[in-house]
Amino acid sequence: MRAASPTGWHADFRYRLRFEASARSAYPSLHSTRTGHASAAEIVYTLMVAVPEYREHRLVRVRFANLTRPYLVAVTVDGPTESKHRYADGSLCMWSPDDGPGLQWHPEERLLGLIQYVRVHLFREAYWREYDYWPGPEAPHTDTKDAA
Repeated sequence: MRAASPTGWHADFRYRLRFEASARSAYPSLHSTRTGHASAAEIVYTLMVAVPEYREHRLVRVRFANLTRPYLVAVTVDGPTESKHRYADGSLCMWSPDDGPGLQWHPEERLLGLIQYVRVHLFREAYWREYDYWPGPEAPHTDTKDAA
């Protein structure tokens, strides 16, 4: 195994290729940008995703810190923002920091794994807006934009 790059994970070309490959194959609209330098950089991916079971497509924006491994900063999407699982800034609240390892995304799941979490969350939001029921696990939280 190679030593971690002092300039962050995004500068490690082989790691980045593995991290992005399946997502780039599944989502041709995927685009990435980098702002800042070295480990202070922020990596932003944008892509269009279909909301499962609904005739909706959303523009998703995923922000990572450029540390030794990808560190998820926030996920935002366009479209309706009414949700019981959004933070005050509009970003998605997909899991609680107290959730166990099986309920949170980890860098080993790569970018495509995270996109799958986002799609499930978008389905749950759409379902909640339609039926006033959240079809999945929930944790109490205080920093949310609660429309209910």
